[in-house]
Amino acid sequence: MQKKLACLIYGNQQHYIDHIAPLSYLLNIPLLTNDVDVETKVRTFYPEVDCLWQDTPDLARRVRDCDAVISCMAGGYLKPVLGAHAP
Repeated sequence: MQKKLACLIYGNQQHYIDHIAPLSYLLNIPLLTNDVDVETKVRTFYPEVDCLWQDTPDLARRVRDCDAVISCMAGGYLKPVLGAHAP
């Protein structure tokens, strides 16, 4: 059984794009974000990456459905926003 994996850039953290987008591409997994500016820049500079914008509640559900999420942000920073679903 294949695990569900995703990369995550939460909020307007555009400085993480050059770290997470190439990894998303190399692993062939989606890059999730809840920031329109991040999505726009990923689609512009990394068009081969499957970037999915979702509002925060939908993003939290998507994270919960993943077996693992790769992010530059520590789980402690995401936990207040995503609740128990933080990576």
